[in-house]
Amino acid sequence: MIRIFLFILLCLVHFSVSAVTITQTYTNNTNADVDPNSTSPVFRDIVIPAADFPTGTAITDVNVQIRFDKRDEGAANDGVCRNHQGGGVFNNEIGFVVTAPDGTSVNIVTANSGYYSGATRPGVIVVNYDDEGAVFTGTTPTAGTFQPEGNLSDFDQSTNIGGTWRLTMSDSAGQDPLCFRRFRLTVEASNEADISVTKNDSTTIYTPGGTSSYTIVVSNGGPIDVTGLQVSDPIPTGVSLMSWSCTPSAGASCTAAGTGAINQLVDIPDGGTVTYTVNVTYSTTP
Repeated sequence: MIRIFLFILLCLVHFSVSAVTITQTYTNNTNADVDPNSTSPVFRDIVIPAADFPTGTAITDVNVQIRFDKRDEGAANDGVCRNHQGGGVFNNEIGFVVTAPDGTSVNIVTANSGYYSGATRPGVIVVNYDDEGAVFTGTTPTAGTFQPEGNLSDFDQSTNIGGTWRLTMSDSAGQDPLCFRRFRLTVEASNEADISVTKNDSTTIYTPGGTSSYTIVVSNGGPIDVTGLQVSDPIPTGVSLMSWSCTPSAGASCTAAGTGAINQLVDIPDGGTVTYTVNVTYSTTP
């Protein structure tokens, strides 16, 4: 009588390696009067030392804080932030853009887009712009934590953290200048890599003494490269012979072939994979 037996060889596992999270906050407090009748746009830079984020760390979150006011300057009409003269202001003229060292830019507030509108002076306020903040639904700039117009997550995954981060401030029309007081940048980064392992042989029934094969795919979903990742696969119960080969892709590296259990160190860059093809012979007496 021929007997059959069952192996379960289908799995998908996600895990993270080398998890270290770093959060740093930087501030530029140099005031600026922003108005076409004086200077617009105006730039304020924050320089992040490269040593603050070791090689291999990638951005996971960026938040921006801006302290500002919009003032009616009255008859002076020279774009200088004097005491507020009591008139209305054009909040729709306000524009803020943040640019990272790698050139990625995010519109925090776009002038004349409708994000801010109305003519009520906000006063000196502090606004935190955070993708997880509340949706801004008002007209007058308001202190609090709100989602920016663009997506700060556009900075995520970048490993180019050290260098100059620039806030570009603009005021689209003369009079009632934009009065800038502070740019604060908070960057969170991690050297965590998202590793997934898929193991599949597409069958469940085996004949004693027969042969079969299965695959193991190890993938790096980023955002960092991983070196020296250990891949282990013991000889399954009921298997008498086992051999394997490994095919790397996208810059990954692994030992080309071997026999017996897999117990190898592999290097997999962000976006890379290693694929093991495993050939087995089943015992005649399971």
